[in-house]
Amino acid sequence: MTFYTYDYLVNQSNDTVWLRYGLLFGLLFILMVVFSLYLRHRLTSKYRDLSLIILLVILLISGIQFSEYQKTQTEHSDSTQTERVLQAIAKENKVSLTELALNETQLNNGSYIKIKDEIYLVEYTNNQDAYQLTRIYLFDQKITIKGAK
Repeated sequence: MTFYTYDYLVNQSNDTVWLRYGLLFGLLFILMVVFSLYLRHRLTSKYRDLSLIILLVILLISGIQFSEYQKTQTEHSDSTQTERVLQAIAKENKVSLTELALNETQLNNGSYIKIKDEIYLVEYTNNQDAYQLTRIYLFDQKITIKGAK
């Protein structure tokens, strides 16, 4: 079973988002170059066709990027809630945040949390304004921790 440390959860990076931004700006630059070539050589239709193809690719990537942006905003909101709950759990159990690990990247009802060497099941109330920790014992003791220093 894999657990993620508090630092790992806070510092998750979206490298693919930055890669798409780079690709989008690169394509915009190429579009400007090809369009300027089209304006210079108006009788040659290959530059016009190439400009249209690049423009369509840019529109496709922009649509994907917008969808990813909405998804990222939702994940950020969930991540903030997860951080807040983990901080409350650390304070309640008088441990530092570095001693906490979660078995999912988002805290959900039924998630496992590792506090020091003990594993707990996290259960929320229906409106998620309170939680309960129940100590559990795992059959499979193979635990890997991502984000551990």
